[in-house]
Amino acid sequence: MWNLREECASSGGYYSYLVKPGLRIISLNTILWFERNNLTEKISDPGNQFQWLDGILKNSTKFSEKVFIIGHVPPGFYNRCLPGEKCDPTFHLPHLESYMNILHKYSPIIAGQLYGHLHVDMFQIYQYNTGVFRGSSLLASSVTPGHNNKVRNTIPVNPSVRLIHYSRTDIRLLEFDQYYLNLTRANDMVETPAEKTNVYELLYSFAKFYGVPDLSTESLVQVYEILKGNETMFDSFFTFLTAAERTVDCDSACKVTQICSISCSNSHEYDMCFENSDYNPHTSKKSVIIYVSICVATVALILILFFVIRKFWI
Repeated sequence: MWNLREECASSGGYYSYLVKPGLRIISLNTILWFERNNLTEKISDPGNQFQWLDGILKNSTKFSEKVFIIGHVPPGFYNRCLPGEKCDPTFHLPHLESYMNILHKYSPIIAGQLYGHLHVDMFQIYQYNTGVFRGSSLLASSVTPGHNNKVRNTIPVNPSVRLIHYSRTDIRLLEFDQYYLNLTRANDMVETPAEKTNVYELLYSFAKFYGVPDLSTESLVQVYEILKGNETMFDSFFTFLTAAERTVDCDSACKVTQICSISCSNSHEYDMCFENSDYNPHTSKKSVIIYVSICVATVALILILFFVIRKFWI
């Protein structure tokens, strides 16, 4: 592991590791693309990480390796912002576009992507500008329950940890079990009971709860469709989001934010989702205005035709 640490330190905080023949882990320094990192905003390839990543994935394709990509900040958009407002992207937009292009190029060998940063239990599905979902990622909630009321994209959470199950034969993500610590109950304890030294409890198992076979992109798209159409399941999703620390209700504007954060990985997709989502109260108002305008225009056209025809026939 010493050589691995040397590679990481000399390269800019990113590295790859061959776990076994056919399986490689790629760890990215996503802080280089982070939208709050002003030092890299004007640099097209900070630390040459894009060039390096393309080379690693090209070699992995050559040697028939499956790849798991891990990083701190996920690509896409935050899932918390002021009601009715669009959320900020997590990456500088040029870096987001470059990263998505690489992921699309090598999507057949990418077995999974794992990120954090948002401190919530979420997933993402990626279209890569194709109109079809071809990639996905899992976002883990945090052990630290950090929250700042002055920061608009944070929300109170319970500490949680995740156990991921995968197939060693075909390198597929199968399931994850989400465990959480109920902070309210833990803080009320004078001491930990002797018979229960582990105060973390199983909150849910993802594939089992949503009724999907695994954690593949196809399964995550199924869950996405469930969340859009089933209010009860969406309510459970929002509870899981914060590891059962439910401090706010998710109204229609909040639902737009969650759905668009899950499904959008560029600004065009995000704008389209935000404007056209069935959940969006602004969309409903706009639809009514358009409908009324069409009706008025139609009636006006009929009246004009009526008077024109009447003039020529009389």
